Amino acid sequence: MRFMEARDILSHLRTQTLGRTLRLHDEVDSTNLRAVAAIRTGCAVHGEVHMARRQTAGRGTGERSWDSASPDGLWATLVLLEGPPLPAPLPFWPALAIHDVLTREFAVPARLKWPNDVLVHARKIAGILVETTPTPDGGQGYAVGMGVNLLQTAFEGDLAGTATSLRMEIGLDVPPAAFLISLLEALEAWEERDLLDGFVKASRMLLRPLRAERDGTWITATPIGITKEGFLEVEREDGSLETWVSGGAVRIDPESLDQP
Repeated sequence: MRFMEARDILSHLRTQTLGRTLRLHDEVDSTNLRAVAAIRTGCAVHGEVHMARRQTAGRGTGERSWDSASPDGLWATLVLLEGPPLPAPLPFWPALAIHDVLTREFAVPARLKWPNDVLVHARKIAGILVETTPTPDGGQGYAVGMGVNLLQTAFEGDLAGTATSLRMEIGLDVPPAAFLISLLEALEAWEERDLLDGFVKASRMLLRPLRAERDGTWITATPIGITKEGFLEVEREDGSLETWVSGGAVRIDPESLDQP
């Protein structure tokens, strides 16, 4: 089941809506770009999923690149269209679903890092990129990109000390198609749940000091709350209060989250 046909995945999938339309690609620039193009041209349906074996231009938050040129991970994008109420804050939704699959099915001690990274022992195992784009009828569509490292045995260069995979953590080979099935089912399970409460519990960030880089300067701050929009409220060492809106503008040191 390393890369099944769409009909094989659908025969195992137990979701009502998500993933019932499945676009499998051998190699693309980016599944998010494919999903955005489908939304803009009116060709996409709500719940459609684009999945690729390889991406030549995978992207993360803040225009950072995402290493996805090999078939060793799940590289997929979920299409959401206006109409049915969407879970909010939207970026928390896929992060919590990935967290659930890792912790419940594979007993991996994953945790979330604001706004939507998934970590294991301070190393990144999964990331989310949500992009908004207009539809032909004047509405809004959302491309929810999800990247999960699964089959890698090692990482090179800068990623060597910052990334991990499911195989590196537990020694099991979990095919991307199998993980996708579990992930889509977890996404539907989280649609009606409290994402803010789930994120607080899965991140364990509140009231614990952390280090973050903002505007090129490293600072220490303590998260004290999360707004309904998903913004992080923090208190600086000098007692001043700030609201962090975007993970692209603030980079939290994952190592600082594991400090006692």
